[in-house]
Amino acid sequence: MLKGPQGVNLGRNVVGGAVTIVTQDPLPYREATASLLLGNYDHRQLQFTLNEPIQNGDAAVRLSGLFNDRDGLSENTFVGADQDDEGLRSWRLQYQYNPRSDLLLNVAYHDSREQSSRYISWAPDPNVPGSGALAFGGTVADDPRELRHNFVPDQTVRKQLLGVRFEQTFDDLVLSSATSFQRNALKLRADIDGTDLNFSVNAPEESSRVFTQELRLRPAHNVGGFDWLAGVYLLHEEAEQVIDVTLPLVSARNRVDGAVDTDSWAVFGEASYAFAERWEITAGLRYSVDRRRLDLVERIEDPLGALGPPGTTVNTQQDSDRWESLMPEVSLVYSADAHTLFWAKVSEGQKAGGFNTSAVQPGFDPETLLATEVGLKKSFPSLSLYTEVALFHYDYRDMQLLTPPAGAPLGTFPQVINAAKSTIQGLDLVARYRPVPPVGLNFGMTWLDARFDEFVSQDPNRPGSDPNHAGGRLPNAPKVSLNLGADYTLPTEGGGQWTAGVDYRYQSEVYYNIYQDPATRQGDYGLVNASLVYRDPNRQWSLQFYGNNLTDEAFWQGIIRQDPLIGTLRNPGAPRTFGIRASVRF
Repeated sequence: MLKGPQGVNLGRNVVGGAVTIVTQDPLPYREATASLLLGNYDHRQLQFTLNEPIQNGDAAVRLSGLFNDRDGLSENTFVGADQDDEGLRSWRLQYQYNPRSDLLLNVAYHDSREQSSRYISWAPDPNVPGSGALAFGGTVADDPRELRHNFVPDQTVRKQLLGVRFEQTFDDLVLSSATSFQRNALKLRADIDGTDLNFSVNAPEESSRVFTQELRLRPAHNVGGFDWLAGVYLLHEEAEQVIDVTLPLVSARNRVDGAVDTDSWAVFGEASYAFAERWEITAGLRYSVDRRRLDLVERIEDPLGALGPPGTTVNTQQDSDRWESLMPEVSLVYSADAHTLFWAKVSEGQKAGGFNTSAVQPGFDPETLLATEVGLKKSFPSLSLYTEVALFHYDYRDMQLLTPPAGAPLGTFPQVINAAKSTIQGLDLVARYRPVPPVGLNFGMTWLDARFDEFVSQDPNRPGSDPNHAGGRLPNAPKVSLNLGADYTLPTEGGGQWTAGVDYRYQSEVYYNIYQDPATRQGDYGLVNASLVYRDPNRQWSLQFYGNNLTDEAFWQGIIRQDPLIGTLRNPGAPRTFGIRASVRF
């Protein structure tokens, strides 16, 4: 996990941080692994890996797969079926050619298919006025895990990715290339009012085709404490989206067909210099250009005049825009000794501007983030203690926010707006401690103060509220996040090993919308997870017993309010889950 802007190395749209996922490359030896999980809610998961060297050891192939099925976490008592289930089939095939230390070629294909109703099993809050479905006689259950949708929602997701990596060393230089072709498709049908009344239905579809190419050049050896890299990046994307909302009670329909083509290119470079034995300074810069073209058609069919003038209205929008950005980065590291490191960093990131494909509106501008961070990493070997502390200050400008337009009629889709300014500042603390060899303790805490500095916008769900939100908290930004963990390892006489672990995660209250609407508030809560693992003496197989949310804490993982189309929809977090996982390695 990388915090803060990562513009120089990772490029566009990496503003507040990134989670990088690195897959295992094919290995030069034979290997096979398998893992089977069985849990409550009829959870079944199979993971496997097969690795085989070929071509006299100059190359290898690796096949990995994941099959995951789980019954619904909620029950739809209106139609008599489960909801919030999972169904995933995913696999990856890689070929790697590495005959010499100066040459590497990796070709990988990834395919995943999902058929599920997760994240779309919501229900309106009956205690908050504004739901059109409840006003017209729809009903909801008192139990958050009991739903009364008039049909079971469904989503189908398909992702395909072909990637090619190439690296060649020429005397003193290393040239690397990364090429990718990606196709994505999503089809969804959801009861967006969340009641047993056939009030509102959305059947969106999305598809995209993306090509990226990156070239990097760097020295093969660090000479005199100096290191550098330079690169170019290209992206072409063709994306289409259909949003199709119907209101059966009034025979109305709002369908938006939007298409956006994106072309982006960038040049970037970074240099670092180690000096005075313990100091290192790094500076980088990325210049990028984004071009986007929009073609959008909105068709509103309203024979009874429920949304406006009776009849059919067609709105179109063809638009294009271009944005340029410079993203600098400077960092300084001081290694006081082998166990102490101080660091400071100033960087700027940008999220590209664009167009909203769910409504006719002007394009929105890029949002930028200027980040200042300082920190200390310190280990105490004699105490088996490792600590980290970091202070950060982020200045957001033109933050992109999604909100319904003021005075929006029933069936109107949200717009993207640019808020003026906001500030995020806070403190990160991390500690890992092993007081005695069998016992491990870990601690993590983040204190966060995230507020709008300037933001004037009327909450369309509360037209009488104050439109000036300066000083208001940003959405989904808890003041305190806390992680506590402990594990105990017990060796057995035959050389095996038992490890018991427990962790506790706490977060303070958050608001899920930008207006601090009390209806979208989630109070503070904590989750307790635990596991017990046995590993055989040769570390070839293991058996794990696990439990998540052991106290069965009830919480909302998302709340959306848009009156009167959907009202205040709440999506519950996962209840208590438990199971067993068996793993083997050959």
